[in-house]
Amino acid sequence: MRATRLIPAMLTALFLAGPSWAESTEPFSRVDPIIEQLIQPENILRGRFAEEDVTEIFTIIRSDMAGKQVEPSERLKKKMEALGASLEARGALIGMLLLNELEENVKQMVRELNRQPGAI
Repeated sequence: MRATRLIPAMLTALFLAGPSWAESTEPFSRVDPIIEQLIQPENILRGRFAEEDVTEIFTIIRSDMAGKQVEPSERLKKKMEALGASLEARGALIGMLLLNELEENVKQMVRELNRQPGAI
């Protein structure tokens, strides 16, 4: 994935993080609010499509149901490609957030285990 797509997504996540990084005992509780913001449909779709795009999409669906193959317009194809790229970047960011949180939880578990008497 291109860094040019990932960097804005990472900055958005950090901006949305705000107070969500407060301490909690629940695994992944620090990243849950960020992930929720990243996957909300209104945050994904806002400003990407117009009513005419919806009309075109449903026209294509109706045509397919009638057994006719209708190709989307170039404009709609470009919008769908951009949406796909955005979803890819969001997915990568969510994966990184979860991986980082998992790493931190495992490190904490190791620290606690090593503090116990009789630890190897």
